Amino acid sequence: MIRMWIGVSKKHSIKTWYYDFTLKGKRYRGWLEPASTMSKRQANAAVEKIKAKVILKGNYSPVPRKVNSKEVFASHKLYLQTYKPETYDRINYMFKRISFFHGKTITDKEILKYQKLRLSQGVSKATVNRELELARTAFNRAIKKRRITENPFLHFDKFPEIERTRYLTKDEISRLLKAASELTNEASPHLYGIIVTAIHTGMRLGEILHLHRKQIDFNQRFLMIAATGTKKYRDPKIVPMEPFLCDIFRKKLEHSKSGYVFENPSLHKPYNNIRRAFLSTLKRAGINDFRFHDLRHTFATYALLASRDLRCVQELLGHTDVRTTQRYAHVLGAQKTKVISKTSQLLSANLDKNLDKF
Repeated sequence: MIRMWIGVSKKHSIKTWYYDFTLKGKRYRGWLEPASTMSKRQANAAVEKIKAKVILKGNYSPVPRKVNSKEVFASHKLYLQTYKPETYDRINYMFKRISFFHGKTITDKEILKYQKLRLSQGVSKATVNRELELARTAFNRAIKKRRITENPFLHFDKFPEIERTRYLTKDEISRLLKAASELTNEASPHLYGIIVTAIHTGMRLGEILHLHRKQIDFNQRFLMIAATGTKKYRDPKIVPMEPFLCDIFRKKLEHSKSGYVFENPSLHKPYNNIRRAFLSTLKRAGINDFRFHDLRHTFATYALLASRDLRCVQELLGHTDVRTTQRYAHVLGAQKTKVISKTSQLLSANLDKNLDKF
């Protein structure tokens, strides 16, 4: 008797052909190929071949089921959707990019081909690195689950990255907020509030879009950003709020059914991204070479100028390593130059009178 069906593996959550039959009093069972790559007719044919080997050799040890990149990526995608939805919302578009490797034997040559392709499409080197890091993480998880033994992305050649510290001048901030206010409408009802929150707290876009009522303490005026267990936030992060931010959040929550501050009114869920609206704002404000994450750099730069306290700014940004925060220290160097210049001007008169002594 042969029993065979498309089942969902509880271990891997991938629909896969599974065979189960008894021959001469002995039971044989195992995995074939994923249902997405093998038809029912092909599955039946594969089982017939297995039966023939059993009859000829008297025994049969099933070949370990091959796991391809499509399965690995699909499993990791499901994991992120289930356990790390905020992370998934931020990077889900990358899965479409790395589908380039589906059905391929992943070699250094194929990875290089991918890197060249992405660069030719106008993508930054840093973005290509992030995409391949996602692929590497997916394979590492598959190894951890004992589905595979090797990671072809483990030692891919990364592009060198220049730390970006682009921040807005005070004039650019005024232009950006003016443009955001003008473009905040039914299509983008939260644009202004999201940008203001980013500039005044240094929070990441994902944190802002998923900001929930339960994270806000209006009495003590602070936000609580939960620890992620990753290198970004090993510990919870507390972000103080100015009164005007409290007012913005209160007003938004009056119309929120889900409890999210910046709720999509048609879905009653947080927005996934605001890329198009933000690009329109930049264009109207006449600001070039700028991305949303640079608002975080803007906050960090002005916070450091205002406080001169590197450790405090580190805590506000949630950096686990102070060296990450030190990238903004150049603004203190510029401030020191101004101090030296002003000091020289004050002393110059006295200095001129006494030059004859040297």
